[in-house]
Amino acid sequence: MNFHTQTIHAKRRKRNELSDSLDKRPEISLYAFMKLIFSFLIFSLPLMALRATPPEILEAELQELRLVLRSLRTENEQLRSRNEMMREEIIRLRRLLTELPETLPAEPTLGPIAPVAPPPGEPEPAPLPGFDVIYVNPTWHYVIFEGGSEDGLDMGKRGRILRDGVEIGTAAITAIQAGQSVADINLDSLGGRGQYPREGDRLMFIDSD
Repeated sequence: MNFHTQTIHAKRRKRNELSDSLDKRPEISLYAFMKLIFSFLIFSLPLMALRATPPEILEAELQELRLVLRSLRTENEQLRSRNEMMREEIIRLRRLLTELPETLPAEPTLGPIAPVAPPPGEPEPAPLPGFDVIYVNPTWHYVIFEGGSEDGLDMGKRGRILRDGVEIGTAAITAIQAGQSVADINLDSLGGRGQYPREGDRLMFIDSD
């Protein structure tokens, strides 16, 4: 075998080896190819959409976000100011509560009231029913009247507050001593008359209570 023949056989051998290597390449299935294409689309679509958004739309969205941020800041300032006002109001109310006992009117010290004798020759007038109200506390809503333990009064007994013979409310006894007693005003009984008990009113108790 001469050199020329050997060269031809060598070329044929290399060509067969190359053909065999090409035949042994791994085949890509249709499913794998479609999966690859789908993955590429999934990752590329957001970038494509971002590139497709016009600058004027992005600017409008940015301006809207700025307006929302400004509105939130304004609302936050209003809430902070309202909180400060409420804090000052709480301090003021606490100060009033501490000063309240000092500003309450002092209760009168009542002594026995001497009866006034009628003029000579005139008949003694008949006593009015009930007891005279001699002190009214509009802060704690109670009255002091002339009836006492010697008049047979009982704790909790309810009476009618009269003015010129007309009932304006009711009150219940909460403290009894000799010569005078205390009764709490029933605020619900005052209704819409616009009248509040005052000194000189009469307190008449109901015997059935």
